Amino acid sequence: MRYRATHLPMRRWAWVVVLVAGMAHAEREYAFGGPEPVPPKPETPERAARFAAGSARGPWTFQEFGAYVGTGTFVRPELFALAGLTSSAVFGWGFDVGPVHLRPSVRTGWGLSLAPSDPETTPLTHGPLSVRLAATNLLDEPRTGLRLTPIVGLTVPLPGFDPREDPLTTLLVALQLERRFGPVELAVRGDVGKPASAPEASRGVFGVDWWWSATALVEGWILDSLSAGASFSWQSTQVFSSIDPLLGGRPTFINQTVGRLFLSWAFARLFGVTLETQTVRRPFDPNTGQFRFPFLSFGAWADNSTVVLVSLWFRSDVTLQRNWLER
Repeated sequence: MRYRATHLPMRRWAWVVVLVAGMAHAEREYAFGGPEPVPPKPETPERAARFAAGSARGPWTFQEFGAYVGTGTFVRPELFALAGLTSSAVFGWGFDVGPVHLRPSVRTGWGLSLAPSDPETTPLTHGPLSVRLAATNLLDEPRTGLRLTPIVGLTVPLPGFDPREDPLTTLLVALQLERRFGPVELAVRGDVGKPASAPEASRGVFGVDWWWSATALVEGWILDSLSAGASFSWQSTQVFSSIDPLLGGRPTFINQTVGRLFLSWAFARLFGVTLETQTVRRPFDPNTGQFRFPFLSFGAWADNSTVVLVSLWFRSDVTLQRNWLER
């Protein structure tokens, strides 16, 4: 008992000495520019803008160059090889008209097939010229966090390398609705298009009356520079042919789905790389009558409906997000 009674004050004095020494050390670190506690970063409008669709004011561009390979290449390359290069370029301008932020843009692209499945197909092709005008976040509702962007556009065919393709000038109207939940962005989009002039069905090709698509996308940021996501699109085209005996001049619909899984890394301020799989196929299996899995071609790798794509991309402004309007 005597030992405990005399030892307790010694322990108290020891704690006082340690506390005073720690405070003196902290003062010394602060006085000499040492490390200070870093508070968590607040959610500022500038930080939140990185996750929102849109671009900086003034001119901007988005460039992408990639290489793809079909899954059939890994099955039997001598029969099902599919590989190639692809590229796209988007140029635009962002400006304000009163409270509305407008963003006109022009896009085109080209492709080179390194292992064409059809030897008669021209290996070098390029896409049409797409002109778009988007009113970015025309409706930005603060309570729900919903952002609505209307888009109008015109797709003009360019002289192609494949003479069998019919040029079609197509008018486009689209609506895109987005909502952010922390580092996760959800979006849905609907597109409706109609050719300004349809090709003559008597030439033996299918004419296009209308086409529409519905797309859902989710993208989440694992780090500030690393994101992963998935998108699913259902596309439907109304076609006709006056010489096809199965159609008899009546219109019919051709449906397909596009499923994407992607991982995107911005390894520099303006540069990034993306690894993705893209599956394009008819939504139903005609043999079983069942709906196909939309993201990978399980059990049908040889048909090359799934491709693996690696692309390097560049953006001219750090505030220009690699959102799906520019993809």
